[in-house]
Amino acid sequence: GRAGRVRAGTCYRLYPRDLFEHGMSAQPVAEIHRAPLTGLTLQLHALLQTQEAGSVDRFWTDMLEPPSSQAVEDATSELVQLGALANSNPLSDDDADDTSTNLMTLTPLGQHLAQLPLDARIGKMLLFASIFGVSRPVSIVAAILESKSLFVASNGHQAAVDAARRGFATLNSDLLTDLAAFLAWEDTRQDGAFCQKHCLHRVGLVEVQHLAASFERLLVDLGFVQPTTSRQPTKPVDMVVVAAVVAAGLYPNVVFVDKSTSSSTTTSRLTFWDRRKQVYMHPSSINCGVPISSAYLGYHIKLVTSSKVYLPVSSAVTPLALALFGGHLEYPWTTFLDRTSHATVDQWIQLPCAGRTVMLVTELRRRLADLLQRKLATPSAMEPQDRALVDAVIRLWRDEGAQITCAPNS
Repeated sequence: GRAGRVRAGTCYRLYPRDLFEHGMSAQPVAEIHRAPLTGLTLQLHALLQTQEAGSVDRFWTDMLEPPSSQAVEDATSELVQLGALANSNPLSDDDADDTSTNLMTLTPLGQHLAQLPLDARIGKMLLFASIFGVSRPVSIVAAILESKSLFVASNGHQAAVDAARRGFATLNSDLLTDLAAFLAWEDTRQDGAFCQKHCLHRVGLVEVQHLAASFERLLVDLGFVQPTTSRQPTKPVDMVVVAAVVAAGLYPNVVFVDKSTSSSTTTSRLTFWDRRKQVYMHPSSINCGVPISSAYLGYHIKLVTSSKVYLPVSSAVTPLALALFGGHLEYPWTTFLDRTSHATVDQWIQLPCAGRTVMLVTELRRRLADLLQRKLATPSAMEPQDRALVDAVIRLWRDEGAQITCAPNS
């Protein structure tokens, strides 16, 4: 490997000469052109928010190898959808959808997300978890997203791993399935025999445990969660509430489960659409080849191959979660009493509901937005009326979750 670098020698390349001479770049592509710019864009707005307008744009153009304008626009648009950035000139309808960095300012949510040393989506997930009282399980989910798989195949027995993981299957969700496995491991007092029986990687579980604890400490440091002691009893995990909070963090990464192509609800016969682009369930997903009760799935990342786009990690998303945490909500008010009407989220997600339901959801969205603003401004204990609102939303999630969980499988 050092031939020609420190002294004369012979270099052997284990690939064809034609590939080396004509198919390879002279140097690797700069990371700024390969990696997502969402996190960097958020940090730039946090660091340069006191500077004059245009300072963020100048930062990009002054780079040795500036990223493409499309990449910057995509990152800015994603932060707008997350609620981390907002248009600083909202009075103009023409600029309402403009994602120019010159017009964008950090929202209170963006201010807090910029303080969290992790992906903005995961940060949003953690902040919502603190509001709905599920900080501990969502911190574990966040740690799982930041870590390698909890399951490991010994001697290449992948079938045994898949079977073991399906034993923890929860609510059509890869993330909740891994959470269930983790909690089961903790309940056994971190028994090594349990890990061996269920093909779990003990070192990975310990790493997730430590990372989740660090996320909880971050929320405590920011004032969103009260510090707890080991003597306090742990409450049972409400998986339905966790699923809704996870959906809030994953949005707008959502795919539509098209059941019109088959009479079966199993994923092997269903079609999945990310807006107008078809995607496929990855074989490693807990949702591969099983019935799907929900019409929508949230996903964390896409796995792009030469021929297909796969979803390795997906989670069922309920209509109410989409309606509450999704983007712009529209409804044909001329059909107010028609129960067959549909509300539309972000101009493509169709949610069947009557006008009265949309009115209720719209009011809940407004009150939740106000609660979030107050919580972000003063991350102290919630007022009684805020707690009543949170409890009401949780009851709605539980009712909806019970209907989906009990839905018959085709």
